[in-house]
Amino acid sequence: MTGVLLTLNSCSDAQILFDKILGKIPGIDDDEYIPVPGTGAGEHLSKTYSDETVGVSAQVAAMDVGIEEKGRANLMAMGLMLDGDQTAHEASEATFDVLQGAEKKKRGLDTSGYQKLDLTYLKKTKLIDTDYSNDTVNWGNFSDASFTIPALDRMPVRDQGRRGTCASFAGIGLIEALIIQASSANLPFKEVDLSEQRFYFLSKPESWATGGSLSEQGSDSGTGFATSNGSLSGFPVPGDTSGSTYNIPLEVDCPYNKNTGSNDLQTPLKDTCKSKGLVRVSKFTSYAGSHGTANTIQFAQSIYNELRSNKAVVVYTRLSSNWERNDGIITYADAGSPGGTGHADGHAYLVVGAKKLDESKFPGEGGMCFIIRNSWGTGWGAKGLSCMTLKWFNNWRFDTEFPTVDEVQLVDGAKNLITISSNRPSNLPEPDPNTKGNRSGGRIAKRKGTVVLNFAPGGSPWMPEQYTTDTMREVNLTAMTADDMKFGKLVVDNDQSYKMLYLATDSTLVIRGIMSGDATQSHNLELKRSGTNVIATFDRKGDVVVGEFNEVAGSDGSAAVAVICGEKYASICDLNYVQESNELVLGLSEIEAKRETPAPPYNWQTVQLAGYGIEMSRPEQAVSKFDVRLIQNNKKTNPQRMKLNPKSGDISHQGNIVGNLTQGSLCSGAFSSTCRVVMSNDKFDIFSKSGK
Repeated sequence: MTGVLLTLNSCSDAQILFDKILGKIPGIDDDEYIPVPGTGAGEHLSKTYSDETVGVSAQVAAMDVGIEEKGRANLMAMGLMLDGDQTAHEASEATFDVLQGAEKKKRGLDTSGYQKLDLTYLKKTKLIDTDYSNDTVNWGNFSDASFTIPALDRMPVRDQGRRGTCASFAGIGLIEALIIQASSANLPFKEVDLSEQRFYFLSKPESWATGGSLSEQGSDSGTGFATSNGSLSGFPVPGDTSGSTYNIPLEVDCPYNKNTGSNDLQTPLKDTCKSKGLVRVSKFTSYAGSHGTANTIQFAQSIYNELRSNKAVVVYTRLSSNWERNDGIITYADAGSPGGTGHADGHAYLVVGAKKLDESKFPGEGGMCFIIRNSWGTGWGAKGLSCMTLKWFNNWRFDTEFPTVDEVQLVDGAKNLITISSNRPSNLPEPDPNTKGNRSGGRIAKRKGTVVLNFAPGGSPWMPEQYTTDTMREVNLTAMTADDMKFGKLVVDNDQSYKMLYLATDSTLVIRGIMSGDATQSHNLELKRSGTNVIATFDRKGDVVVGEFNEVAGSDGSAAVAVICGEKYASICDLNYVQESNELVLGLSEIEAKRETPAPPYNWQTVQLAGYGIEMSRPEQAVSKFDVRLIQNNKKTNPQRMKLNPKSGDISHQGNIVGNLTQGSLCSGAFSSTCRVVMSNDKFDIFSKSGK
């Protein structure tokens, strides 16, 4: 039943409610969590091409949740809003799924071991001595309040691991964006995945002879562009690049290794890194014209104009602590001290869009922020994206021109060549020649980002023979006993696609992972299937939906896609691989292991905590557990299981303290910096914040 609405505005009211609903609880129980054995399956499986899209609209909407939260906090700090006035963030189902999928990865993001970079590769740059404090952006007569480059929805966020390869990921991301965008109406696949491993090699010619010391990690995108172009002087082109005009291969032919090797470049690279070159940079600009043509991309307006030309921009900055861990917004006001990672002295990443900001909520931040794509995986920011304010960028950036690519060529000898211009908008604003945001009399170079694409005759371009079903059977199925197994794609916790063999019935799904190098397969992993849902059974949780399975033929010969512990299921489970027994092992994530599903009967009592309308119910025979559901806009959500410390009044959710009953707080007051409440239709959940 529902009780009388009770607003907790004093400790005595809270204590009365505490006694009334929960009584005096003698003790607290805790869930045991047993980690899944082995290491992440993605570290061992062979990659394949991906047909999955990122869903950037939901990703940006998740970023907007963080921006809204920060704006609300700023209003509270200015005394313009009371803590008790806040309500749950409302999000679409897709945004809600993005937030849930990123939650486990955010908790698991550990940047403390990042290798400190050797910044000698930035010798042409310097820390701020040009005054950028008044550098502004004229939005022009565009009506949109935010935008991203069109290619972004087919550019999954990457993870460089602990290596100092950020500039390689940024440079490759820029090239991929050009190709994807130019080919969007013509190519049958949805992702171009080029090799960061190879590009990092091209970016460090001074280390070609030795492979480089592990203490000298770090590179420069501009040098990589110059090497690919063939215009780099002072270094002979090494033997493994001289035979190919096209020197950047696909990721699948030259895979990236997140782990540090015996040398910085991890040489010698695979033979296919040099023999299967696909792309070359044909025109580019670098620092102040030192390579290629003169570069004018330095000030905020020129970066903005590049974005409006549908081109991503590589930038270099130092890092503040709130940049390293954030929930979608990076402000100058909260920058505080320099970051604590090895990248704090210099980091490269991609600017992929821009967004206007409400200046009443973000005073002094420049009225806008640049949307950026990092390479620290989907646990950073809002699943890999964030928005840094103009004020932050002006104060933490390097004083340099930023390198870019103007034209890319794909393998020659094509039967069907097309050239696509970037179609620069005609209504781009020019910088005011009297401001610091321009050094060339008010002129912005109007370059065309031309991309030359090669379409292979007779079907899909770039698809190596080993990706056809028949060849997969010949090469990889020699050890199989079930001839009916088919080739498919497996998406796991890093949201990349890997090769698998599968056998599906109406009620079961059997999977074998194809291990790196395509030489071996794992033992069978048997799961239940109900429609598109993939189900695993756990001792204490029973049946849990851990993924999806769809038999949709892909252009690479795959017959199906299975998402297991990937995408929105990443917070539910882990798919690991145990080398000793050659097994794929499925287990609950720590978050899911600590999540309890409430079950009736309920005895609901209605209260308010910091502006949230809430119903609380104590299950029969519970020790310190109680159920909570949200009431907002005449809607009642699903219940969430929480725990209560009877001595302190602390409320815990999935192992984290998120509020205090006696203080009348839930993700508010002292807990506003640790979590937020998000609601979608009839669901709600509590999400942890990254903090500064």
